[in-house]
This record gives sequence, C-alpha cells and structure tokens, in this order.
Amino acid sequence: GEGVEMLAVVKADGYGHGAYPISRVVLENGADSLGVAILEEGIGLREKGIKAPIVNLYPEPHHRAKKIVEYDLDQVVTDLKLVRNLSQEAKKQNKSCNVYIEIDTGLGRYGVLPEYSKELAKKIKMLPNIRLKGILSQFSTADARKKDFAFKQLKVFTNTLDDLQALSNHIPIKSIANSGAVLDIPASYFNHVRVGHL
Repeated sequence: GEGVEMLAVVKADGYGHGAYPISRVVLENGADSLGVAILEEGIGLREKGIKAPIVNLYPEPHHRAKKIVEYDLDQVVTDLKLVRNLSQEAKKQNKSCNVYIEIDTGLGRYGVLPEYSKELAKKIKMLPNIRLKGILSQFSTADARKKDFAFKQLKVFTNTLDDLQALSNHIPIKSIANSGAVLDIPASYFNHVRVGHL
C-alpha cells in the first residue's frame, strides 16, 4: 500500500536461491531494503556492491560492533551494551549507525519486554552517532489458520508503540508484519512490512 516500505528477507542465502541475485531482483522490483540473519550475510552483499539499506535482523555479540558500522548495516538490538559499542565505533569511524529495538510481544525467542522498551529507547537516544530508526517485533502464528494469538501480539505491539511515540514523537519505522501477516493481517502493516520465505 501507499506509504508502506517493504523489506525483503534474503537470509540463508536467499532461502537457497542465492542472496545476491535475489537481492538484485527484489530491489529492482520495489523492495526498499534487505534483511539478513547474521553479520556475514550483510558483509557478503555489501562486498558484491549492494548499496540499499541492509538490516541485520538478529542481535549480534557486542564485540562485532566494528564490522556492523564498517559495512553500514542497520542493526536490531535488544540490550544497551551492543548499542554503546555501536556508538563508540560509529564515533571512531565518523559515521552514524541505525538501530531497531526488537520488542518481544509473545514469540519468546528474544527481544525487549514491552515494559522495558521505553527505558531502552531513552538511553539509546542519548548516545552519540546512533539513530533509533525503528521498532519491530515478530509474529509467532501469523501464518496459522487461527490468528487469536497473532492479534494479541498486534495489540501488545500497538500499545508499546503508543508508549514509545509519547516519548519520542517520531519513530520512523514500525514493523511487525512478516510474510504470513502481509497475506492475512492488513492491520499489521503500519509503515513497513518484511517479506521472506512463504
């Protein structure tokens, strides 16, 4: 829809189809950015000449901050230590680093619990050379026939966004819609969707 950005997930070597050729095809056909699972996947795309924004969707160990900044990757974060390291590295390299806070709305894999997100966002906004580019979460059952739990997650995400919006005034990217949600839950689109393996 109008005003909704699309991130194409190309992790696991583009789900076995080749991350680089898939990245070129999706970027030529409307994707705004790419999503990878680990630092090395993002580096591989940069070294092949991909210039589009690349989001590393999984938190990295703190000591990998230097490479994240060096290769201009946007980074999902769940704790302040990684963000501090990114801030220090970005300052050293005279760059700015984009980060996304991952909210655990019920998947239970990783992420910041909603009640701690406001405090983390406040601290991130105080760090130099860091930009809070977005807030995201992940559905656990959006592709299931019954979507009761997905709608519970959506409510938690919406309430958390409201709290953070009051703190920040502007959160550029709000993202929870994965592939299943793109097909079945239009209310989850906000201004950003993440499409990958179906």
